[in-house]
Amino acid sequence: MPGSIHDVLYLLWEQKDRLKTAHTVVIVEGPKDALRIMDCNLHGVVVFALIGTQLSDARIELLKKYVPHCKILLAMDDDAAGYQGGKLVSGILFAA
Repeated sequence: MPGSIHDVLYLLWEQKDRLKTAHTVVIVEGPKDALRIMDCNLHGVVVFALIGTQLSDARIELLKKYVPHCKILLAMDDDAAGYQGGKLVSGILFAA
């Protein structure tokens, strides 16, 4: 469904000034996870939360538009949903 929470990358706008110099994108499940990593102020690293484990076509397009030059690290939760979501998301990213 267009315009849903699954079509945005949480914290994209807040990190807009860092996108051009970033070399690594960290994708996490939850907003608290993303905020904790962002607060570390790691040089060259931006972080986005999926708010779940879904990687929609709209999110892939945002990654291609704003950070096509970056390597992507998945840091999903250490539970069954995070494991399954990580497998699904990595497969989608490899195919994109």
